[in-house]
Amino acid sequence: MSSISLPESSRYLDRGLSYGLVGLTFLLCFNTFNHISEYLFLTLVAFGLLKIYREKSLSLIPTSLNVPILIFLGWILLTLPFALDPAYSFGEWRKTLTRFLIFFFVLLVVRTQSQAKAILHAFVLGLGLLCLVEVIDFFRIGGDPFSMNIRAGSFFGAHQWLSNYLIMGVPFLWLSWVSQENAWEKGMNYFACAVYPFALFLVHTRSAWLVVLVQFGVFVLYKVTGKFLLSVGIAFLGVVLVIMTLNLSGEFRNLLSKNDFSSTATLEFRFNTWEMALQDIQGSPIVGAGYGKHTFQKIHPAISPTQHTHIHNMFLGTAVQLGLPGMFFLLILFFKILSSSASWLENSLSPDSFNSQFGMAIGLMTLGLIVRNCFDDMFQGTIVYLFLLFVAMGFCLHGRQVRYGSSWNH
Repeated sequence: MSSISLPESSRYLDRGLSYGLVGLTFLLCFNTFNHISEYLFLTLVAFGLLKIYREKSLSLIPTSLNVPILIFLGWILLTLPFALDPAYSFGEWRKTLTRFLIFFFVLLVVRTQSQAKAILHAFVLGLGLLCLVEVIDFFRIGGDPFSMNIRAGSFFGAHQWLSNYLIMGVPFLWLSWVSQENAWEKGMNYFACAVYPFALFLVHTRSAWLVVLVQFGVFVLYKVTGKFLLSVGIAFLGVVLVIMTLNLSGEFRNLLSKNDFSSTATLEFRFNTWEMALQDIQGSPIVGAGYGKHTFQKIHPAISPTQHTHIHNMFLGTAVQLGLPGMFFLLILFFKILSSSASWLENSLSPDSFNSQFGMAIGLMTLGLIVRNCFDDMFQGTIVYLFLLFVAMGFCLHGRQVRYGSSWNH
């Protein structure tokens, strides 16, 4: 029997890694399968290392995120000796390291637009199925569409997870719709777009509704101004004005409290919790109290009933855990992604090309997660995997491959 040549085996590995990434994207749409997704990803990483070893070379796409990611992960390590619970914080760092690894893995695997489209289709199909199941389950457990007592999202985790999937999903639903070519793509998009609005309403998460409105507003502003970062800045200013109005105007809050959907009670809980978080930051502004979402509970084991057990703000939470430098490094990551999206849009030869529209989708997704997580801290688990997967794909579509070690044997 003839042995398989090195180029042929490399092609098999490339194909397996590409198909594996498509399957992983689909699984990541369901938070319940997070452990299965992680095991699949680590298996793909092992095969990726095998590919590098067999080819004796490493193909990388230089990106503006490589150094900021390493600095952020390194800062977490540096703060571990000062953590309230170093063992817990180290465990959380290991999880984060694995999640960020997907960024570099995608840079290794994705090379063509057809690969990006296959991954996009897997996500749209997974999102559509997620929405369908959650809508059906909402009515199965007796949910009332006009009451916030029950929220869609409990079948595959919780409404917080579903709301983040919906925020990430809307830009890519648009991208899939405008780039569809075949009949089966149209059918898949019709299905996903038909169930998405029901899931978005029944999740009964007002910050998710706000975010989708902000994403749409930025999209329209960009079409008018042609400046993506300017459009994002105007949107952020609008969100800040809304928060200030709710925080300062007691009369306005009393008016809103008369309706279940507009009640500001949960927002007032957040304001109380954020005040505590600011005090914690003042107590340890440089290294924080330790990495991990549950650090806040370790600081305040007996918290007041008028406050949340979690900070419900990703950036304040990061500042409490990692100090102000940690929050700064996280902000740099998001700013780099937004600026890269703006650069891809400005430098695109055709604003209607798939690559340009993919850059727009990444920018809107990033903006959505930033605004959503100003009211929560759900930049965790499968959300991080999916987010960094799509961001890395943006760099793959717009970057140039650099090959290292092509003569390692010499």
